[in-house]
Amino acid sequence: MTVSTADFEFVRRLAQSVAGFLLEEGKEYLVETRLGPIAKAEGCSSVAELIGRLRWQNPPALVERVVEALTTNETLFFRDARPFEHLKRDIFPSLFSRNPGQPVRVWSAACSTGQEPYSIAMLLVEHLPLHASLVSIFATDLSHEVLERARAGRFYESEMQRGLSSEQRRRFFEPVGTESRLVPRIREMVEFRQLNLSTPLQNVPLFDVVFLRNVLIYFDLPGKRSVLNRIKNVMKPGAFLLLGSSETLLGIDDDFTALRDSGTTSYRLGSAASNPPPQPAPMPVPKAATSTKPPQLGNPAGPRKPKSLPPQVARLKDLQWPEWKRLDDPAKPPKKP
Repeated sequence: MTVSTADFEFVRRLAQSVAGFLLEEGKEYLVETRLGPIAKAEGCSSVAELIGRLRWQNPPALVERVVEALTTNETLFFRDARPFEHLKRDIFPSLFSRNPGQPVRVWSAACSTGQEPYSIAMLLVEHLPLHASLVSIFATDLSHEVLERARAGRFYESEMQRGLSSEQRRRFFEPVGTESRLVPRIREMVEFRQLNLSTPLQNVPLFDVVFLRNVLIYFDLPGKRSVLNRIKNVMKPGAFLLLGSSETLLGIDDDFTALRDSGTTSYRLGSAASNPPPQPAPMPVPKAATSTKPPQLGNPAGPRKPKSLPPQVARLKDLQWPEWKRLDDPAKPPKKP
């Protein structure tokens, strides 16, 4: 039995007032499907009875469960690919070279079951290992249920086949029963927290990069502007914002400068004059990875070898890269022309 028009309108208003997103007209079937299991768990004979309880009793815990059930949690590893290529080739090199050795904070908003923030962590370890320890990844979602799954870092075979290469699956995952779990090194790089984008953001640090992908499409125009205003307040000047492939800030917010690199569009907070485009450039090796002491007199061998690998490199050795080259080997003399 499909929910009535009056019940559907009540649920639409409830979702918008609590979480800010607006259910499209004609989505009665989605309300019936998503709320059916909750109605059964609550001992209700139908979704209509559940909605009646929401109308007259309005229990906060039940309201939260219903709104969480109505949110869309579609995601996959390295979704759309190009934003991650942009992150690897343009954004991270720009941030690392602009402030060498300084921490970088990334926020994955509406992270669902964690594939997006974990993709960022894998990208860092795979392509920028010497800088991975400088990056903090903060991931949030409205739903407590999906965050519990995200923290566990466990995924089914059907989820593993979406966006990951066989080599990435081998390097970054370990089998656990019928599922696969991310190795501790990757799980520990991400901090998960429950957060509602439609409410004031409290105890949130300033970010260098914000992933807000496929989120704004669920808000009306005032809702989009409200979410963006909150997010701007926790972005550093010149910070990067990445949206979904079908999303744009055109006609919504003029405080960002549009960029187009690596086949995708991103935005930087501030005007074009204050934000020169990021330039892909070789990144300096962190000081801890090399020895800067001059050779000692009477020591023909040159600088002494460092006693141990830097911490951020030592932590990566358990991943057993086949192309690993020890940084504490003596440098070979250059060939004579």
